[in-house]
Amino acid sequence: MKKPKALLPLLALAATSLVAAPATPPLNQPLTGWQTWPSSGIRTLPATPTPEGVTNAAVAIVAPRGATVSATFALRASAPLTAVSVAVEGLDGLKTDLRLVKCWYQDANAWFTMRRGMGEPVLVPELLLHDDSLVQVDAASKSNRLRTSPAGQPAQYAPPSPDVVVADDAASLLPFPVAEGETRELHLLVDVPASAPAGLLNGKIAVSAGGKALGHLDLAVRIIDFTLPTAYGRFLDSKYDDGKKVVSGRSPAAVKSGYNDPFATVAALPPDRLTPATCAFLASCGLAPVIPPARLGDAAALLGAKPPAMVWIADALDPADGPAPDAAALAATAKKALAAGFADPRVFVRSCADRKALADALDAVDATGARAWAFAEEELYGLAADVIAAPMRWGLPLENAPDGRPMMGDPYGFTEYSDTRQVDRWHALGTPYYLCVKTDAGIENPAFWRRRLGMECYWLGYDGFILPSLVEPKAPWTDVSSPTTRSRTFLYPTKTGFVPTLAWEGVRDAVVDARCLSAVTRLGMEARYLAHVDIKIAIEGRKALSWVEWIRPKTDEPDTVRLDALAWIDRLATILRKAVK
Repeated sequence: MKKPKALLPLLALAATSLVAAPATPPLNQPLTGWQTWPSSGIRTLPATPTPEGVTNAAVAIVAPRGATVSATFALRASAPLTAVSVAVEGLDGLKTDLRLVKCWYQDANAWFTMRRGMGEPVLVPELLLHDDSLVQVDAASKSNRLRTSPAGQPAQYAPPSPDVVVADDAASLLPFPVAEGETRELHLLVDVPASAPAGLLNGKIAVSAGGKALGHLDLAVRIIDFTLPTAYGRFLDSKYDDGKKVVSGRSPAAVKSGYNDPFATVAALPPDRLTPATCAFLASCGLAPVIPPARLGDAAALLGAKPPAMVWIADALDPADGPAPDAAALAATAKKALAAGFADPRVFVRSCADRKALADALDAVDATGARAWAFAEEELYGLAADVIAAPMRWGLPLENAPDGRPMMGDPYGFTEYSDTRQVDRWHALGTPYYLCVKTDAGIENPAFWRRRLGMECYWLGYDGFILPSLVEPKAPWTDVSSPTTRSRTFLYPTKTGFVPTLAWEGVRDAVVDARCLSAVTRLGMEARYLAHVDIKIAIEGRKALSWVEWIRPKTDEPDTVRLDALAWIDRLATILRKAVK
């Protein structure tokens, strides 16, 4: 079904007013430049031609305060250039980061699936580098080589292997070559602080080669007058759900109002990579790290001077049944986390065949005042409803059934995502309903991750997502995980740090998308309940909530949805500010 026609003029007008920018002169030859859209799933490759009709070079960004947003753009040369420098100018007060989108040879299926395609390697845009020389690409052999020598020393390279230790990337973008007839894509990250003033910032992306200016791309950043808050699940805290009966298996359960938990985005790093710097990196992307119990002693230092109230604790996130959990040890871990000052520790309890032992372990953690969570399926739901007092465990749906059937993140046997009926069943027990992503991490298309973890995850009623592994444990740089499966890596490890990817930026954008959709829902609900002040305000709130209902997360363009969401946020926030004066 299509979106209501009544909404389209409003959204189109709001979107146009937000992104309007003055015409800009083109870059000087031999370069042309244009904005690209990786969230559309379209790859920008070295052979990608200049789009027909491109005569002006401009990059436009719309953002709320308190969010990190991104844009990509491409440069194409009609003559060889050996040392191209690119710099952002004129965005005072905003922190920016420019990286090259490195195309390198990957499995033929790399853009689409985690399953290996045994055909010819293909160029795939994936790595986000400051130093283009960190990875050498050989077109003749269709292979890659990785630099192992530190910066400032004679360059040494090795082919990808499980044993290779890749040198650290540079701290900022270094000059890079552009061959004749080659297109290079760049990724720009803009951090908009909560203190940033609303309005339009006109900057530029200056381009030079060998010290000679080649022109610039105009950079327009529109900051709306709204500070983006933490996201909350779509179906939480509804005034109309209180007392509604939801039946599963043997027991009915009444929906409890007041359940209002932040949209949780959780990711696990290898224990040896868990450092203050990497925890800060995850936090900047809106994700919480998983802390092993053995690291609780330095958890406060890991998480910064102002650690969050919520901390996720687990040794390994394995959904398969294992030995019966040690209830006493888990309870001791929970007590240690509480003693360390964490107000809301969440301790993972591994599933086991002995459901009584699992229930005892869950109860032991809950009895401390911490919260237990486990990978949950239908049987555990029944156990929760019949045996365990609500609110129950903060469960995570299985990604795969015990018999190996893929479930795409849903624990109830459906081949697609869950629907609101399953969400209601868990919320009835006061339990968040998270999407666990385990099977598809080999996909390198950022559009997949942005859509699945942002628009889809929020719209379908999940209360967040968890990424059990950000780094392929066996051989992250080789693109091979098994005879049939590709490497599943979001962040490629270097000697002391990481190289981010376009897929990872899809994850970052997904978190911001969820925050934007959540803000529309919250503002729409607030406006909806002001009918006694002005019925027109309530009507605008209902329109916004209808727009959320009409989103089609599997097909709508993520960039368009983001822009429409910001238009609604800007409109509703303005209306509500006037209403309370």
